[in-house]
Amino acid sequence: MKKVAKGQAGFTLIELIMVIVILGILAVAATSKYVDLKEEALNATIDGIAAEITAGSKMNLAAKQLNKAGAVAVNGTFACSAANLAQFLADGQIPDGYDVANTPANIDCTSVSAGHCGIKSTDSAYTHTANATIYCTN
Repeated sequence: MKKVAKGQAGFTLIELIMVIVILGILAVAATSKYVDLKEEALNATIDGIAAEITAGSKMNLAAKQLNKAGAVAVNGTFACSAANLAQFLADGQIPDGYDVANTPANIDCTSVSAGHCGIKSTDSAYTHTANATIYCTN
């Protein structure tokens, strides 16, 4: 700051411009950190749906082993379809905007005790897929 007469103190134009430039740089850095939050939230949702299906399938296996009424038989070839996976969800349906991934198409319960079905977003801009584990009951 330049020396000025008493009562006339203030900032120069250069000092003000430098403060504005620094604030602009900080704003750009902060904005870029939060731009991808939508994709991260979508990925977390897909992971959550897959985890809920896995938990439901594990509970179904326990119910089947205890001969509980209403347990779903997962025998032979279990197709990874929305209807089949929805049986393991608390509300009985895969949420809107999400679907079953194309691969793998099914689980061969005659040769494995568990397999994976993929869950993905119906929005083609997002490619994240989470695997739900399905436990065979035979």
